[in-house]
Amino acid sequence: NYAIAGHRSHTYGRHFNRLDELEIGDFLFIKTHEESYTYEITEKLIVHETDLSVLINKDYNEVTLITCDPLYADNPDHRLIVKAALKTKN
Repeated sequence: NYAIAGHRSHTYGRHFNRLDELEIGDFLFIKTHEESYTYEITEKLIVHETDLSVLINKDYNEVTLITCDPLYADNPDHRLIVKAALKTKN
C-alpha cells in the first residue's frame, strides 16, 4: 500500500479537486519514469483526519488517495479516501 495525498481546496491547490467524482470500478493510471500502473477503484470513504486505518497494508498491492473533506470548509477535519487495487504493471 502506498498513499498519495493532495489538496483539492480552492485556497491551497486543486490537485485532487475532482477526486470525489471517481467511482468504484473506474480505472486509475499512474506513470513513473520507468513504469506504468493501472489500478481499479475498489473503495471510497470519508474518515476523520486522525483515522490511519486506511493505510494498513493488505495482502495485495494498492494505492490510497487522500484529500481533505469537505471541499469548502475553513478547516476540514475529515478526509476523502479513494482506494484502488493494482491490475497491471508495464
